[in-house]
Amino acid sequence: MKRTRQADESCSEDTSSDSDTLELRQALPVSEGDLGDLSLPPSTPEQYLRRVRQEARSLPDVACWQEWYSQNVDSEVTESQSPREEPKYTHEEFEFLNNEDHMERFKQVRNCIAMCEGSDFSKVELPEATDVKAWESLCWSSEGNKPEVYSMDKLPMFELSSLDHLRCTSLIRLFENWLRTDCSTRSVLESFKMEEELSRLAWLFGILAALNPPLDADTEASIRSILRHLIWKKRQYESIPTDSSLINVVQMLIAVVCNEFHQGYGIIE
Repeated sequence: MKRTRQADESCSEDTSSDSDTLELRQALPVSEGDLGDLSLPPSTPEQYLRRVRQEARSLPDVACWQEWYSQNVDSEVTESQSPREEPKYTHEEFEFLNNEDHMERFKQVRNCIAMCEGSDFSKVELPEATDVKAWESLCWSSEGNKPEVYSMDKLPMFELSSLDHLRCTSLIRLFENWLRTDCSTRSVLESFKMEEELSRLAWLFGILAALNPPLDADTEASIRSILRHLIWKKRQYESIPTDSSLINVVQMLIAVVCNEFHQGYGIIE
């Protein structure tokens, strides 16, 4: 189909007019405001965007990849420790990551869950993956909610062996949200009930043991976020008088996330 000269001229004029007034609009605009404590994850979506904007303003408009890579990435680290390798942690604070007992305990729990799967014991009726309230009432103690208390010596094996992959990944995201809220609202010196804290961590340990690959990118990102919150909790527990068993459980969880799920790269060095 042929276009007339008059139509072409009209189209050209419209295009010229549009280009004169075309302006680039910022995606997801957000007003300036408080960035919060930069050592902690952002507490709101707006705070996250402000941090992204601040980081973007510190970068040049154009950067050479090879130049940036040589200035920001340690070649010796990238050659010897890829994200999927098992690095040797030498920093004094994280020497416990080389403790083989932590991973041995994790493997034992994972094997127990596998043995229970398919048996009559694993036929436990669980909430749907999207039922946040039901899961909170089952495994996250809070004000007004007192679920059954568990520990590392008394894991909810029947429930864990009944988890499918969808429920596992959903619970990982729920724990990420719960831990984020807990870390952003709780004072370091605020008292907490030892049994409830141990029960929450025991549930998280069991869910990680029930979680099998492959993992999608969102789940891996949630596990990395959980790692940051666990490190914050570890330092919190170490700053106040508390039972050493609580610190030991957090250390075990950090070791599992780093050594089994390989999510410590770039966070713990």
